[in-house]
Amino acid sequence: MCGVGARNDDLLPQLEQCFAPEDFERRTLVITTMGGMAAEVTLAVMSAYALAFLRFPRKDLVFLLLLAVGLPFAVWQVLLWAWLGSPGVGSGGAGATGFELLPYRGIGRLWTEGTLAGFIAQGLLFNGAAVVLPGLWGLYRAGVDWRTRQVSLFTCLLLVNALVLPFLPFSTYREYLGILRFLPGLVLATLLYAAAHNQHRALRYCLWWLLLWVLASVG
Repeated sequence: MCGVGARNDDLLPQLEQCFAPEDFERRTLVITTMGGMAAEVTLAVMSAYALAFLRFPRKDLVFLLLLAVGLPFAVWQVLLWAWLGSPGVGSGGAGATGFELLPYRGIGRLWTEGTLAGFIAQGLLFNGAAVVLPGLWGLYRAGVDWRTRQVSLFTCLLLVNALVLPFLPFSTYREYLGILRFLPGLVLATLLYAAAHNQHRALRYCLWWLLLWVLASVG
């Protein structure tokens, strides 16, 4: 009997009841569809896959990805707009601000709309170490791969996740847990890319992310 409940801590065993082991591709499509519907931050990963499929090229997989993820997500946003008066895509949260047009302006506003001490502690020390430095490194490495025509799926994952962060809203950078909500994509992309390309410094840097998560959780 096939049945997927609201819990997500045992999602894989639930899906195994719905699909035979040889139906791996169908099960993957279901997971990606549910991921796109559950949290828009996962769309960055789907966009990276689409970019990689265009690069290789595998346009048939791009169409399949759009059909499985893009179409249900778009339909759901239309329904939310008709029901609530606005789509579900946005920065969210109380006092939410819009996405920025200038790179890292959300971090700069920690100074202009806060205090210098808060900007140094949260803007430079925390966000600088957790977001800016690894994000710039990711953009640099993706640029090198693109220039040398050594683009892989891991390159696309790193590029898309690093490209989103500079334009995140001020309200996201203002809250520690807000920015930590967006970081898993960059962390996983960095780990995968660094492991595949023997970037040992980048792998060691991931320990710093772990420390930041602990400090943010405690604080």
